[in-house]
Amino acid sequence: MDALEELAAKIDAAGTRAEFARKVGIGEPYLSNILSGKRPFWRLPIQTGAKISEAAGISLEQLTAGTNPAKRKRGVR
Repeated sequence: MDALEELAAKIDAAGTRAEFARKVGIGEPYLSNILSGKRPFWRLPIQTGAKISEAAGISLEQLTAGTNPAKRKRGVR
């Protein structure tokens, strides 16, 4: 299970996605874009990522690990 799948599972287990979105101060469509990968986690404002991480009980490092293309080596696809 990748980090976004784990995040979605924890959100769904705790209640509705709408409730979670309100709890962290974002809109439900924005949350849906994050969970679907349309809005990459590493591109979120750090405050938003931290709120999501804390509310879901998943470390920010785990949610962003391996997702930042700036960390990839050049020439490797």
